[in-house]
Amino acid sequence: MLASSKRTAALEEAVEALQAEIATLRTALDHALRGSDRTDALSRAADNAQAIEALRREMEKPREQPPERAAPELRELNMTYRAQCTGYVSLRFDQGSTKEVQLYVGFESPTQLVGSILGSINTYTGTVVRRGELWRAERAVGAKRSGVTCVFTPFA
Repeated sequence: MLASSKRTAALEEAVEALQAEIATLRTALDHALRGSDRTDALSRAADNAQAIEALRREMEKPREQPPERAAPELRELNMTYRAQCTGYVSLRFDQGSTKEVQLYVGFESPTQLVGSILGSINTYTGTVVRRGELWRAERAVGAKRSGVTCVFTPFA
């Protein structure tokens, strides 16, 4: 019996030592996890600080000056224009008679047809032209005069 009680006592001591070791490891793990959360929070804060600094630098860059006036500008037909700023090109029939007038837009050359009108009352077409895009309002070949007004309105 004495051997068995010594063995039981030794096992109980070993169990207590293991439980103490588990408690120590649990404390260390909790501390490490809290440190990990803190590290993650610090990392996110650093990322946010970098993003804020990039935005601040972007805001300090000189901006392109808007046109002196943002009033609509009459434009000639059969001429190619490059938009100095984003704006809206409109074609409208005013009076008289006309053949078809077509509106073309494109970055390399104004090749994409975006609208056309025929000479009749209440006809209209238009499109947004981005800064740097080329555009052209073209009347039919052989048409001497057009009853269509072409207007570019810059967005300012």
